[in-house]
Amino acid sequence: MPAGPVRSVHEALADPVVAARAVIEEYDDGLRGVASPLRAPAEIDRSTPTTPPHLGADSLAVLREVGFASAEIEALVAAGTVLATA
Repeated sequence: MPAGPVRSVHEALADPVVAARAVIEEYDDGLRGVASPLRAPAEIDRSTPTTPPHLGADSLAVLREVGFASAEIEALVAAGTVLATA
């Protein structure tokens, strides 16, 4: 039966093994500030991580792709129904 110390999240993430294995990687996404997500446990590519798109970043493209006209999209954005960020 395996046994070991029970650690809090803070203690576990402060462990030197976590730093050595690059489990946490900080990055600045340019809008929300610095984030410290946990990396996936199994990765194929250990290159620079990519950040997820900002909320609303793809809204306009998706609406165009499904057939909305520019005027319809503008009305949805103006009404606050759709969030569109650059």
